Amino acid sequence: MIYSWNLVFHSGRTKETEEVYEVELDPGVITKLEITFPTGCAGLVKVHINDEIHQVFPTNPDDVFTGNGNTIAFATYHPIFEVPYALQICGWNEDDTYDHTCLLYTSPSPRDS
Repeated sequence: MIYSWNLVFHSGRTKETEEVYEVELDPGVITKLEITFPTGCAGLVKVHINDEIHQVFPTNPDDVFTGNGNTIAFATYHPIFEVPYALQICGWNEDDTYDHTCLLYTSPSPRDS
């Protein structure tokens, strides 16, 4: 399975006014995650991924993913076996003029039988 989401981060946001998107998954283990930052966002979009109240990506809780025309992709092992089967994509866009859309892809593998 591969999940894909387009996440719009609206202009003029800060960490204090971050937007949160809850993305639903099937139960399983997330084995791969990719986030693409569009060209033009110039590092002004900041994103972190939570599992309920805990930040899980990036692993260091005081940091965020950011970029400009690049994709951050990595293998991981993150089980999602308890309700809710979801992650929270949290972020803000410090650009004072333009909204930016990031693409998120994840590949949860089903629970082993």
